[in-house]
Amino acid sequence: FMDQGREQELPTIHMGVAASNMEKRAAREALEGIPPEKIKHSDAANLLSDLGIAKGYSDGSYKPEKTVTRAEMAAFICRMLLGEGYETITNTGVTTKFKDVASNHWAAGVINYCYANLGIINGYPDGTFKPDNTVNTVEAATMLLKVLGYNKENEFAKDWSATVMRTAQEAGLLADVNLAAKTGLARDSAGQMIYNAMMNCQTKSHTIALGYLNNGT
Repeated sequence: FMDQGREQELPTIHMGVAASNMEKRAAREALEGIPPEKIKHSDAANLLSDLGIAKGYSDGSYKPEKTVTRAEMAAFICRMLLGEGYETITNTGVTTKFKDVASNHWAAGVINYCYANLGIINGYPDGTFKPDNTVNTVEAATMLLKVLGYNKENEFAKDWSATVMRTAQEAGLLADVNLAAKTGLARDSAGQMIYNAMMNCQTKSHTIALGYLNNGT
């Protein structure tokens, strides 16, 4: 996940309304029928469901154990940041810089926004993004840490995986997520990481003179 990022002004992390009342109700109902042992991170699942960040499926299920793709992780983050504005970036027909993301891919607009507007993804050296591959812990952590304001000094470039995992641990992003860097994320664990970013982690601002400054949660 070669993701160096660029200097960007990111939207503030907020608890915006990212779904209609009907969509929220459907997402909540999808959670209600799941045995408690299936959802380890129930607080995260409930919050993300209520905000429309992680919606249920058309068959009424939530699928906490289902793995999350790289495109889906990008969509979760955009819903977290944009709230109701998420719908404005979901249009297909968008041309991205990635040769394996066709303009008719369901997440073309989302992926393009993450690259061009947020600067939180760069893809692979061969020009691909691999949108339908399972996102792993370190990839998801990279995206979320950049949203929080990290990597302004390009600190992830050296020993990327170890640096990101250490930074994520120190920031609280991996609280209650005890997974190895290359482990594929299930919806339950991805939801906990997003919950941590929203509720437990400090955002960072950066200046050339002062370096990083904590902004608070």
